[in-house]
Amino acid sequence: MRFLPPQSTNWTTSWNTGALWALLAVLLLIEAGCASPTESTQYAFSEPTAMALTCRQFEGGDWKPVALETCDGTDTNTLRLLAYVANGPSGDVRLLDLYTGDAVDLDLLIPGNNGIYLGGFVADVAARNLSDRVYAIDSMLSELVSIDPIDNTYTALELLHTPGSISIAPDDASLWVTYPGTNQVGVFALDESGGLGEETTMEVGDNPLSVEFGDDGTALITYTTLPFVTRLDWQTLEVLGFIGLTPPCRDGLDNDDDGLIDSQDPGCIDPNDFDETDCVDGEDSVCPELASCGNGIDDDGDGLVDLDDPGCVDRRDSTENSDARACQDGLDNDGDGKVDYPDDPDCASPTGQYEATPSFPESDSPECGNGIDDDGDGLADMDDPDCEKETDIEAPQAQCSNGIDDDGDGLVDYPDDPDCFSAGGSMEAGEPAPMARAAISPDGHYAYVTHRGERAVLVLDLFENKLVDVNSVDDSISRRLLKQTGRYTLDFSSPPSAVTIEARDNNVFAYVTTDSGNTSRIVVESDSEPIHQLEEAVTTDTRQSIAAKPQLFLGDEDIQIGYSAPPGYPNLGPLLVEKISPDSDKRRYYGIEFTDDLRTHRNETWWVEYEGDLPGTDDLWATITSPTHVTIEGGNLCSLGVLPGDWFSIKLDRNTGCDAFKANEEYSYLIKEVNGDSIVLEAGKGEWVTVEGIETVPAPTPGCFPLPVRFEIRPRETFVVSGSRTGFLHNIISTPEGCRADPEGDPLFTGRATMATLAEGAVPEMCPIMASEADIQLATFENPILKFDIFPPCTISPDGTVQIGEPIRDTLWRFEVSSGFLSNTLATGYLPVEQMLHSAQELLYILDLAGRSILSIDLTVFETSTSFY
Repeated sequence: MRFLPPQSTNWTTSWNTGALWALLAVLLLIEAGCASPTESTQYAFSEPTAMALTCRQFEGGDWKPVALETCDGTDTNTLRLLAYVANGPSGDVRLLDLYTGDAVDLDLLIPGNNGIYLGGFVADVAARNLSDRVYAIDSMLSELVSIDPIDNTYTALELLHTPGSISIAPDDASLWVTYPGTNQVGVFALDESGGLGEETTMEVGDNPLSVEFGDDGTALITYTTLPFVTRLDWQTLEVLGFIGLTPPCRDGLDNDDDGLIDSQDPGCIDPNDFDETDCVDGEDSVCPELASCGNGIDDDGDGLVDLDDPGCVDRRDSTENSDARACQDGLDNDGDGKVDYPDDPDCASPTGQYEATPSFPESDSPECGNGIDDDGDGLADMDDPDCEKETDIEAPQAQCSNGIDDDGDGLVDYPDDPDCFSAGGSMEAGEPAPMARAAISPDGHYAYVTHRGERAVLVLDLFENKLVDVNSVDDSISRRLLKQTGRYTLDFSSPPSAVTIEARDNNVFAYVTTDSGNTSRIVVESDSEPIHQLEEAVTTDTRQSIAAKPQLFLGDEDIQIGYSAPPGYPNLGPLLVEKISPDSDKRRYYGIEFTDDLRTHRNETWWVEYEGDLPGTDDLWATITSPTHVTIEGGNLCSLGVLPGDWFSIKLDRNTGCDAFKANEEYSYLIKEVNGDSIVLEAGKGEWVTVEGIETVPAPTPGCFPLPVRFEIRPRETFVVSGSRTGFLHNIISTPEGCRADPEGDPLFTGRATMATLAEGAVPEMCPIMASEADIQLATFENPILKFDIFPPCTISPDGTVQIGEPIRDTLWRFEVSSGFLSNTLATGYLPVEQMLHSAQELLYILDLAGRSILSIDLTVFETSTSFY
């Protein structure tokens, strides 16, 4: 249907088409009586990037702009709801009649469907609520375009910088433009007719991305890279404050106004702490004053206190001295009865790395004087910045103390770079870029902010001016699980692209669209109570979580298992799907039984590995300071779940120069004590069970390990249970005595499993061993998601006697889980890029870039309605 005048071919003047316009208006009235939403395949869009809604009414022989709430869908004879859609790369704006489903041709004299051609890259489009003016920005030409929606003429204004997005204040009195690549936002005053006044430029944070308004006068500015939003009054332009998008102890803000930020604030126990205020004994489970790294004392006498000491991982760390070099650490590292400088003659100075003459590969000289590029960075000896003198080694320093701006943010090392929590930090890089968009609830209480880098949506409490930990509410095992694994956000499987909030009856809902093409509904509030949780889909079907048939591996070897449990390997029981009880519809899948809380279950892969490595420990580096003492660089072993009694396993990728330690071998030692960043090993040799039997290895000596080494932590005689999304669950915390299990921790939060055993002296009746065995003593593993038993391996001798075997390290069962939980989610395209709420019709319009279409959702029933092309 064509009823609008052609666009102007001049930048500032319109083509007078009064006679044609009048004729088209009459034709419209004739046709309007039979107009109804229809499916269309006109493909008016090429690469749609943004849209805006307008409404107009035919009255007194002419079309007039009216407020959007007038277009409620009841009068399709004289009213038209139009979508202005920016086709970014093609440089034009197209119109779509959302009542008829027809694309609107703006130039009847040119064949085909035509829009408003602006000539560059149309990055965004917005409309006043009164629909008397539409605006677009051209990021290629750096122009702000003002469009008259009646005759579709337009004018262009050159901007100060390249624009990123535009938005219009709720009172239609100002237009806001963000300028990415700068720290500025422009604000244009609008007169009653939508005319542009002078621009007021505000300085905000770097790379502003968008501006979102609340009806109460609040505006939020989001950023491409900064982990916070700026809150201001959109009427007075007064900045009201900042709200972080990460926990307060790593958001770069002074949240408690004491002049100290993040790790510099003694109120921050660790980077995940949600409270910067100082700890008061009795209010927090662990006060910094109780640990060496939070007590304000130079415990190791090196002139550095607490987090200024690179020996401190965080304020829970119980020792400052793990950074001390061998010649000043108070230890007899080489076992010669002499300790440190000057008593040990092998120490040339207190900063010496070794108390014994080290063995260097390919040379008898220390690394910084041997003519070799020992650390493989292309620089040898004194040309290597890691070398200060010829007796040093070329081992790289931690990123947070190496004098280099490793993440390119203009800030170098601790404490200047807020991404560094201590000088020993291994990474200067901070949080993933949020590229955030925001939506504010109608009452102004909450803001939902998308975080593309985290694939999550964050909740801000605008009344309290703070980030909300949505999992701090202990109302379900699923929330406790997310809290335990460090999640404080609403998580999605792909990056969120848009969010909208609406009030309905006694509820407040948020709608989140993701790159995967789905739109989910979140319950923000119910009967004025905060919920902040994905709404569960209502269905009459009985839903269960399902485990696929497990696979068995021994190291890299795939063991073929058929349809019965293999006798020579530890197993989870019969490879069958069976009812848990005759009168229950619930099933056990290959020995795996799920808990009743479907919301807790995730689609993920699970691993059950004998003496498997704890996730994350193989990403760290260790320095051997003595045959019994090891320091850890850039990590916190307590947070990874390490305990005394675990194996410390060195993984060598090259020969050390010592005959006892060869490349591509593994050397394991029992841990006697463990702190956040240091380990004390049992004295003597290491050993473990291999395919060939018991293997022993010599004790580590510092001289054989001049460089930091990779390592793994492997729980001894224990299976490590971990999920690809859930991770390794544990209750290990840092205490003044080192890493210990939290006595108040939930026993379900565990990733350590043991095998069933038989009573002493009992002989198994069958192989493989079953739960029905008379003398079996089960050790059922259970976490918040699933539970199972592990049965020991067995063999059958020639005379038919069954014998219990020993499991071999790296015996691994792997299985896939399909969650039975269904969130209230709709498929809404291939690559949705924007949402637009039309309250009058209770519809949510989704703009799909890949599908080149607009899809509508009926919010009264939360179902897809009509597609427009």
